[in-house]
Amino acid sequence: MIFLRFQGLIGCHYCVMLGWAMRMPNHQFFREDMNLLKPLLTFIAAASFVVAAGFSAPATAQTQEVPTTESIFESELQQRGIPFSKLEPYLYDVRIKRNTVRVSLSNIHKTFARDGNAESVKQFVASIVRPAFVLSTDWDKVKEHIFVNVMAMETKGVNSAMVKRLSRHAVGVIAYYDQITNMVHILSAGEIKSLNVPAEIIWKTAIENLEKIAKSININFSEVNGQKLGIIETRSVNKASLILTQELKSKVEKELGWPVYAVAPANDFVYLFSKKSDLMNLLSGTVVKEYQQAANPISTEVWELSDNKQLAFKAFALR
Repeated sequence: MIFLRFQGLIGCHYCVMLGWAMRMPNHQFFREDMNLLKPLLTFIAAASFVVAAGFSAPATAQTQEVPTTESIFESELQQRGIPFSKLEPYLYDVRIKRNTVRVSLSNIHKTFARDGNAESVKQFVASIVRPAFVLSTDWDKVKEHIFVNVMAMETKGVNSAMVKRLSRHAVGVIAYYDQITNMVHILSAGEIKSLNVPAEIIWKTAIENLEKIAKSININFSEVNGQKLGIIETRSVNKASLILTQELKSKVEKELGWPVYAVAPANDFVYLFSKKSDLMNLLSGTVVKEYQQAANPISTEVWELSDNKQLAFKAFALR
């Protein structure tokens, strides 16, 4: 850049000198000198523009398009040789073997818009093209991979699952985490029945698995208006489900006390704060915004977490 500026300055210097010389008709000696210098200065000025153009041209060539949800989705399908047609923004028909599947990118687009992680879109494509999930009927193979998944009561597929009502708007369902595809499958009542294990044992095992996950998480504490706010840090498939664990008590009691309040507007978003703090109303706008923008919203409810109990006692109004 310094070189370009130097060349540019030479060109400008030439223009200034030449203009000044032309305005001095009485100084014959200067005009004669300038007449001799004109070709050299003209060459320098022209060279400066050529050099500048030569250095700036590659910058345009190196400009890259910013990846979007749709471009990543299409690229993944093209790499797999899977035909598709775009019907409208975020809506596609995808040809998988002999079937045409209509795919909406609306939810995954919300996820990508929030975290900018292309892997989420790639995993979404993998979930579409992989063979249909088949649950093993061997309880010993299944039991380590199930957990209670907290979801909105209105979520598609909930009605066919084994459901436990947690609040006015949220339910807990038994889900299976597929480590190979990094996907979560809500188990239907029929799949659970095929395990030939009492429902109480299945639920107890799913909660115990959540407790194991909770032991490995970190909770970062920050200050908002001089009051502490806990933020769960984990790569777990569902942060919100961790509000069902008793392990949280050992993680937050020193900083926030116990019982505590929690908000979980989406499956990947949880805030924890003291019952004695004034953060509840302050967080209402954030909670509502996260709920409305989330790919997998749960509710705007505020939960009180205590020993062996989770109670949602109020919900922030949508705007």
